[in-house]
Amino acid sequence: MSQFMATIQTSLQDNLSFPKWADCPLDEGVDKVWEKYYTGFDTGTLSAKRHWCFIGEIEQFTTFSRPCVVVRDKAGKQIVVAYYLKMGETPSLDFGEFVPGRTIAILYPERHQFLDGTAGIRIEESGTTQIIPSKLSALMSLNNKLVARLGTGGKVQKCSACEKASGSLSRCGRCNGAFYCDKNCQMLDWKEQNHKTECKAIKKLLPLITKDWGKYESHDDFPL
Repeated sequence: MSQFMATIQTSLQDNLSFPKWADCPLDEGVDKVWEKYYTGFDTGTLSAKRHWCFIGEIEQFTTFSRPCVVVRDKAGKQIVVAYYLKMGETPSLDFGEFVPGRTIAILYPERHQFLDGTAGIRIEESGTTQIIPSKLSALMSLNNKLVARLGTGGKVQKCSACEKASGSLSRCGRCNGAFYCDKNCQMLDWKEQNHKTECKAIKKLLPLITKDWGKYESHDDFPL
């Protein structure tokens, strides 16, 4: 374990940084949602002004004609995420991770209407996708727990195992998102509580909520 200072910038509950599908900008044509994410309307040269990310729970994955994922978003809407990758491209994704019950995260998604009328998201760059090994509901609970665990300025205030307040805690070296008084508390959380199953999800969650999504220079890829 080592000392750790974290700064929580946002939460998965933030619907601007983590919009549901209906609140993502259209991929064809400009609508009022675009003003939240793009600038340059006065000059006609549009460019992104912030980062955003869609999250949803995987319900089904198929590769019949191309990789397609049936996903349910934070609002409970079912959509299709389809991958139109370039010929010969070696995807940075492991499609074996696309397991029902896991959460998919997609950077810079735009609402798409497929030819058959299906609502969804069209993906052309595999680096904008990440799979988190957690159900969406469990991930939202982890998010709430982690945000509540940190004090102002990002200083950890409570041990993840015993919940005792302390100004000096150490972190889990695997995920960087669980904090302990000592090794005894760390072992308690790993063996008898739930950190063993949560650790991998927290490792991917923490960069999402410590990122300043309003500070934009260029598009990012996963891992953040």
